[in-house]
Amino acid sequence: MGNFPSIVSNLQSVQSGDMTTQDTTAAVNFNRCCKVLPAIGVLWTAAANQTKAGAVSMPSLEAQCSQMSCASGVSASVTNGTTLGAVRV
Repeated sequence: MGNFPSIVSNLQSVQSGDMTTQDTTAAVNFNRCCKVLPAIGVLWTAAANQTKAGAVSMPSLEAQCSQMSCASGVSASVTNGTTLGAVRV
């Protein structure tokens, strides 16, 4: 649940004109690919270990995620051209 407020905040930034749709999409994709999906993989492995299901492979991340650089974050710019810098979501 901790990641959901950032999605709402990003959508509100588009509505208010503070962020472009492209920047918001990048921020949401970063959140999904670098925070949510890896956490699901950890839970998947823990559940398999707990139930003694044997060796399981991590779920595959979406193709979009292979284009993300989770270490560098995502950059966004406001409509007046000012760069916000790395946005950690």
